[in-house]
Amino acid sequence: MVNLLNFKKYCHETSDLWVVFIHGIGGSILTWKKQIESFKEKYNILLIDLPGHGESQHMYKKLNHKSVNCE
Repeated sequence: MVNLLNFKKYCHETSDLWVVFIHGIGGSILTWKKQIESFKEKYNILLIDLPGHGESQHMYKKLNHKSVNCE
């Protein structure tokens, strides 16, 4: 199932501090798989798949040379 904006969270039992991980172009929440274990020991974590990446759907129509008017 494709979500409008896919995210995953890890909630720490006692911490009020949050770390938000946002990937770069071509990435997904899987980009941060090696960092999760050490960060979740102290922080709440929010991982976000940007639109059109990972399990998030495209929120806007794709642009190409035919859809861009240069006039």
